Amino acid sequence: MGQEAALTAQIKSGEVSEETAELVSMITRSDDNWLYIDNGVLSLKVPTGKYKVDTLAEDIFLNGKLRVKKASPVLYLEEQSNENSTNFDLDGQTKVTRAYKAAIKAVTIEEDGPLALTIKAEGSYQYQNQNKMKFCIRMYINKNSSDIRFVHTFFFDGDEQTDFLKGLGIRFDTVLKGRPYEHHIRFAGELPFKEAAILLNSSYPRLQPSVLKKQLDGKTWGYPADSDVEKAAANLPIWNRYFLYQDSADHYRIGKQTKPQCCVLSAAEGRRAHGAMEVCGENGGILLGIRDFWQKYPSGLEVTNLAGDNAACTAWFYSPEAKSFDFRHYDTRSYQMTSYEGFPWFGASPEGIAVTSECTLSVTSSLTKEGELRAFADHIEKPAVYVESPESYHKKRAFGYWSLPERKTESDSFLENQLDQLFDFYKNEIEARKWYGLFDYGDVMHTYDPIRHCWRYDMGGFAWQNTELVPTYWLWLYFLRTGREDVFTVAEAMSRHCSEVDFYHFGPMAGIGSRHNVRHWGCSCKEPRVSMAGHHRVYYYLTGDARIGDAMADAKDADLSLKNVTYFKQNDEKGGHVVIRSGPDWTSFLSNWMTQYERTLDPYYLEKIRQGIKDVSEMPFGLASGPSYRYEENGHLIYEGEDEKSPNMHLRFAWVARKSGGS
Repeated sequence: MGQEAALTAQIKSGEVSEETAELVSMITRSDDNWLYIDNGVLSLKVPTGKYKVDTLAEDIFLNGKLRVKKASPVLYLEEQSNENSTNFDLDGQTKVTRAYKAAIKAVTIEEDGPLALTIKAEGSYQYQNQNKMKFCIRMYINKNSSDIRFVHTFFFDGDEQTDFLKGLGIRFDTVLKGRPYEHHIRFAGELPFKEAAILLNSSYPRLQPSVLKKQLDGKTWGYPADSDVEKAAANLPIWNRYFLYQDSADHYRIGKQTKPQCCVLSAAEGRRAHGAMEVCGENGGILLGIRDFWQKYPSGLEVTNLAGDNAACTAWFYSPEAKSFDFRHYDTRSYQMTSYEGFPWFGASPEGIAVTSECTLSVTSSLTKEGELRAFADHIEKPAVYVESPESYHKKRAFGYWSLPERKTESDSFLENQLDQLFDFYKNEIEARKWYGLFDYGDVMHTYDPIRHCWRYDMGGFAWQNTELVPTYWLWLYFLRTGREDVFTVAEAMSRHCSEVDFYHFGPMAGIGSRHNVRHWGCSCKEPRVSMAGHHRVYYYLTGDARIGDAMADAKDADLSLKNVTYFKQNDEKGGHVVIRSGPDWTSFLSNWMTQYERTLDPYYLEKIRQGIKDVSEMPFGLASGPSYRYEENGHLIYEGEDEKSPNMHLRFAWVARKSGGS
């Protein structure tokens, strides 16, 4: 008996009241191996990670009919050996691509309400006995919905010299009923693309064009075994594999193949695909879509074994059709003087960086109608966000003190126009310069080169912005003031990128970010200001995004990692210690601690805030003192006198108290 039927029986018997029934969890029961879930439309089971560790979910039923056997994370690594090469030339390298399976270590129920259920799976990928590349995947299930949303975070936890990303995604083993020519494939490209495993287009026996048209429209019949359709189908090519591959922000390709040992035909090409696929049999199938499909290329959608009873459908966040992604730095040394890269030591490790992608599975009972696949893609690309008006936010002083747009005077108009023009400039540059890609989308460049007429993409400290001068604050405040959707989209992409790619989520520099550089993780300057939680508070509190919450929490103890960052460490007669600046180091820690305290009420972080404020208030020049302090891990700041020769003088807080009567 399903959950709904069981509840109905309990209500009729008086065992459960209607009010209580509304509060029943979608998790109907659990044991040592599984969580059993029923949302009224879908039923499925989720492995707890104790025994079945390679799947996210299994046996997904729609209204009692099995549609998806399992959902599994997929990772391909291209492992390169330099044993026969001393100059890193690819010609001298051995390349082996290995398929890694998920090894889920923990499953957590994060939200368990009558309307929404969130389950988080954490682990790493495994090949034989070797574990590499951590992941965190959330599944979002809503009441009476046939959709399941997956938010997948990939963490680099390997060796950048040998581990190259070749494929990353989630695979859904889908149950298809009916004959192969009733197994449909559709892609939401610029133009609709619809075909089938066997296309009913035959010269002998001759089939009328209307047969093919009706087939692709989903109008199939039970043709008898001796019919011309069945005779033709037995001798037509079986297209078992189809894929959609977005190889750049401005080009995609659709290919198809009969067998692995045969060539791939190019079926269609276009500019920007909408990133959704439908795979359907006689009695239903699935829709599968990826958010920011072309923006975060090289992405892809693929189905294999389309003609069989079980088709493997994969949402590729990094398509294996692409050249493998190289995490190495652009050189083997630092250019600290000529390119403003900070320090002479090499600091370009990607260990601990992350990137997050989203896909949505929708289970269907029949082939969709014209336009529904495109509507599904649009819904994934621009999901609804609940917002209030700028006036409402301003009245409530949401996120502090800020002004609404005002043009009463010439100066007011000038300033407002400058803000508008500045945003429009960067929005246009994102498109003009193609600042897209899985590890780049959301960031902007730091410095323009007027001689070459391009941004300084190849010059150390002048390339990717990495939150320098806090564009995140600007964009989110600009959204609060204007309520513009396009501003929200740019700010959301920046928060998603900067909270993942630009800082270390684990490892010796956990919670600390990399300053602007050619590679997002490339600079020898590792800074707490890059990763501070304040960059993303507005996005978090406007949307409740759980992954952003994780990232902000990853920064909470950034101060404890400073002992592993060379230029924060000093030695004197008292021994080794950590030295920080008032701004932007201590202030970044305050951002982390305040955010962690307001989310958890953990007194540990409140006490660190109080300790630092007490120390600053006792210094001779307040926040203008220093600008460097000896720092202790309990938040204690120790004043050691003035240093007017400090190169970091321009980054400190310049606060000077007025004399009596002032404030």
